[in-house]
Amino acid sequence: MQLEIRHTKQARQDLREIWDYIDQTDTGAADRQLRRIAERIIQTSQVPMNGRPRPEFGEKLRSFVVDRYVIFYELEPTVLRIVRVMHSARDISPGSFGSD
Repeated sequence: MQLEIRHTKQARQDLREIWDYIDQTDTGAADRQLRRIAERIIQTSQVPMNGRPRPEFGEKLRSFVVDRYVIFYELEPTVLRIVRVMHSARDISPGSFGSD
């Protein structure tokens, strides 16, 4: 069963920033990167426990990687909630995950 996919405001902002940054040099590459992320999110919504548990950042957080981006998510009974989408080179700390 595929879960419904929802994004937090911060995750939507993260995706806009990723697209804007890549778009500075190549619009097609920006589109492809966001498409790869979206496709992997859909795949994860079908098999949500495949993501890595991330208790160091939050009790319910899990993550998976797409290229150089780490996608953090939480599971609810019928929802896969995308919390953040962050470049792996960023300093990721527990404070990176506010409530939304």
